Amino acid sequence: MFSKLPHALAWLALTAVIYLLQVIPFTGIFLMILAAPFWSIITVNAGFFFLALEALARPQHRMWLLAPALYLIGYVFYANQSHQEFARLDAEFREFNAGKSVAFDPRANDLVIAKKADGLGGAALTFVRDYDLEVAYVANANYATAGHIATRIGLKSICDGIRKNPDARAARIYGHGLHIDGKISKTHCSYSGPEDPRRPAVRISIEQAKSESWLLPATIHTLTIKDPYGRVTELKTGQAAPLPWIPMPVMGCALNSGAPSWDCFQGFFRLRQQGLGATGTYGAGNIQVLADAMGLQKTNTTKRAAAPAVDLPRPLQENIVKRADLSLENLKTIIADPTARLTYHDIKGLHESPERWAPLIPGMIDALGRAFDIGAKARERAGMLQDLFNRLPAADYRPVGEKILSALSARPDLKNEFVRPATLERLAELGLPALPLLEHRLFANRVRLDSGAVLGLCKIGTPASRLAGRIADAVLATQGNVGRDMAFVVYITLLRFGRVHLAEVLRSGKELETDTIAARVARKITPASSPDVCVSRGRWHKLLRKTGI
Repeated sequence: MFSKLPHALAWLALTAVIYLLQVIPFTGIFLMILAAPFWSIITVNAGFFFLALEALARPQHRMWLLAPALYLIGYVFYANQSHQEFARLDAEFREFNAGKSVAFDPRANDLVIAKKADGLGGAALTFVRDYDLEVAYVANANYATAGHIATRIGLKSICDGIRKNPDARAARIYGHGLHIDGKISKTHCSYSGPEDPRRPAVRISIEQAKSESWLLPATIHTLTIKDPYGRVTELKTGQAAPLPWIPMPVMGCALNSGAPSWDCFQGFFRLRQQGLGATGTYGAGNIQVLADAMGLQKTNTTKRAAAPAVDLPRPLQENIVKRADLSLENLKTIIADPTARLTYHDIKGLHESPERWAPLIPGMIDALGRAFDIGAKARERAGMLQDLFNRLPAADYRPVGEKILSALSARPDLKNEFVRPATLERLAELGLPALPLLEHRLFANRVRLDSGAVLGLCKIGTPASRLAGRIADAVLATQGNVGRDMAFVVYITLLRFGRVHLAEVLRSGKELETDTIAARVARKITPASSPDVCVSRGRWHKLLRKTGI
């Protein structure tokens, strides 16, 4: 019976088999990786093409010519309807937007874009880059110093200054590269930071809806412009992809990780999205329509941005000061109550400026002791205080270190997680008085070695060398499970103790056997070396790359 059928139907049968194999998740997952849903573009079109040729060549199969004819005619009709629907929606949106305008003066008004604005991503930058607008704002409540983010264009020197300024980074002010005509600018940049608008604001928001029409699936945007007096203007745009004129049937299955489920689909593949009511998609059309309604003029970015001074605008400078003051107030809160729910982000900027909090050191030391005694509720604050102390210059650290040493010595059972490794490293600057504490922190009831204690002993050097055997035994007892970074720290410590044999035994283990950094430092560290050699593997890696030794 099948022998009387046209041979070209084998292409359609193959399509059915491939689809059924995709329905089964076990085989379908492999076919999905191989883009099997798109194979039907070839197999179905090839099937109807060869079926037409076979029907023309063989009189007994002439009736089969109806199948490819109906397929092509039906698809062309379907595609034509899709294009007509696209044209109808496009004309409807353009008519809806026609003649609408909003009074907006860039010299007297600020432009504010809603935070959750899908379809306006990057709009603030586009407005200040492509239009005669000095600054654009995006609402954002995640900042302590302002409820908006301001974006500007300026000379590249401004962004260079921002990147070098720790206070600017602490205030979450950032400089960015600027793309102009698809190329990164060598003279200009964009920069952004927390700042609230100061002039009467025109506010933009957007609502997005999906149309699941079988004829023309589309994304519809309703743009709302609200002027300073509360008057509202609505605009409509969107994007959709009408069917191409050549049929591209796709059928198959794919993993839906959101559900999760194995979902199958059939239909005709659509090409690129096109704008409805405006030229451009993925936000470009929205910005064009908004700019037209507000009367914004296109401008040459580089010519307009060449005039600004190299300094940050005053509002951002004020926010830097505000952020620093807020961080200092948060530190005072921690001093008063080490259980206060504050984190590292609440004291940003203080680490780079010890002079700001130096007068508070006595209270900070007292708060650190109280945090140790309170326990888990104050553990994070204890770490934050130590991180600040560890930023003190050597000349100022000694009296502080002596008090920290006293506080830790009085609490021999304090858990490891309360003491920063960097704190133990810096205590080594006190010399021999720190040796008993470092020894205790390293060996007393510890389930693992503390890298900070080891590096601290390394910095003390020869007076601590009597501990070399115990340290090496602790590492070797793990049978290669101590980790490469910890093994490296112990290795350089043994070298500085002058225990080369023990160090080489350790380097023959699996952690360091193939480690090129350990091999390169082997001939650089001796008991006569400076304490500065006692640093982590990562620091040594950077040093070796920088010096090329």
